[in-house]
Amino acid sequence: MTQKTKLQWPSKNGWYWVLIDGYTDPTPCWFGYDYESDDDDKCFLPGGMGDSSSMGLYAEDISKIGPEIIEPKF
Repeated sequence: MTQKTKLQWPSKNGWYWVLIDGYTDPTPCWFGYDYESDDDDKCFLPGGMGDSSSMGLYAEDISKIGPEIIEPKF
């Protein structure tokens, strides 16, 4: 079993590209985190992969965290 590298969590809330373990393409995910809570509560919510009851993606589910997805201003 290989040891995963430590993930660099985002420093602000927003949409980010996330490579989920077992997938070959990244998925857009929302990172919404209360920075005053415990680090174990950090997670991403994958966009378009279920309803509002979907579970979050935690460190053990993630291979890499990519760049922030900049939302256009309409």
